[in-house]
Amino acid sequence: MMFWIIILGTFGWIIYQYNLFMHLLYTYLLIISAIGIFLMAKDKISAIKSKYRTPEITLIAVASLGGAVVMWPLMYIIKHKIRKPLFYIGFPTIFALQLILCWVFATFEFLEIVNVVLAITFLLFIVGIPLCIVIFLMRFLIMISERFCSKILLLISFFK
Repeated sequence: MMFWIIILGTFGWIIYQYNLFMHLLYTYLLIISAIGIFLMAKDKISAIKSKYRTPEITLIAVASLGGAVVMWPLMYIIKHKIRKPLFYIGFPTIFALQLILCWVFATFEFLEIVNVVLAITFLLFIVGIPLCIVIFLMRFLIMISERFCSKILLLISFFK
């Protein structure tokens, strides 16, 4: 866990330092949209060939993570999952919620909030390194004490 906090802190510092947030956001949306298109098309082909299908929860998760903008129209273009309420109601709802979030973030100067969040992740990075070392030492001591205790218990059981 601490490893990921350190990685996120480093990543947050780089984003904060070079003001890369919007570029990363566009790249993320492009990648998640491509993944959504791929999964929907793969599931449609698998349905035609009666092969292993992509779980519905995976499609919903990708849509929730930002892929709804392309998965919703694609659903009707390739006529896939158009009879299931989870999809013909779920995708537009997810897309509407994402639009509302975009409006809220744009209205309330989200980029200033992002800079604060990135600064906090950088502080976690600074605090995270010593904390990671402390956790590593604690785990090491616990491991040694468990081995020592197991040897003592083995000796005690031997002399019974």
